[in-house]
Amino acid sequence: SPDVLRVLCQKLDPNIYEVKIFIGSTSHPSEKTKVFWEAFKDRISFIPELKRRIYLWDAFLALVKLWRFFKDKKFDVVHTHTAKAGALGRVAAWLAGVRIIIHTPHGHNFYGYFDPFVSGMIIFIERMLTGITGKIMVLTELEKNDYIKLGVAAERKLKLIHTGLELEEFRAEPKDFGLKERFQIKADELVIGFVGRLEPIKGPLYLAQAAKIVLEKKDNVRFVFVGEGSLREELQRDL
Repeated sequence: SPDVLRVLCQKLDPNIYEVKIFIGSTSHPSEKTKVFWEAFKDRISFIPELKRRIYLWDAFLALVKLWRFFKDKKFDVVHTHTAKAGALGRVAAWLAGVRIIIHTPHGHNFYGYFDPFVSGMIIFIERMLTGITGKIMVLTELEKNDYIKLGVAAERKLKLIHTGLELEEFRAEPKDFGLKERFQIKADELVIGFVGRLEPIKGPLYLAQAAKIVLEKKDNVRFVFVGEGSLREELQRDL
């Protein structure tokens, strides 16, 4: 998400838009994001209470701080990102009387993360927030269909915009970081990796199942999983 925000802000026409960025803590920002923060440092406000995990008092303080910013500076547009920050940001903008409120969820939490009760509460809250949101910018067709199927938002509220990619770094020659040596992987072994949250919605178990099939037939392949989540112990036990 930080990289998506960076690209968006860098591409907005400075002759039309005056950009102000409100962020919480980011554990592992990319090098490009660090450069972006430095370039935008006079337009970035850090809100330490804006955290991924839910703490009611911190959430309340973050809401109040955002409301004050939006109210004092008389924002014309507020564009929020991700679930928790998106909820607090939209409520604060609505209370401050912001005319245009846009939200990009970067994937949703409607299923695959929590038990049915919590998932139901998330859907209910998002339905309420949709009422104060002008447009919801979804990233995939599946995400759009889920919003409609679950009754979270009408199609007229949704706009599908695929995330842009900076292809230059993918076209570059591969670099040798010495990772094979570090993880004791032989030079001639083929490495297949998964990088992401180890949660059912991300599908690491599918790769684990495929790995078992491949390893029965090939002995020069190594599978690497990078991430944290509820499936970590299961993956470590089964692989």
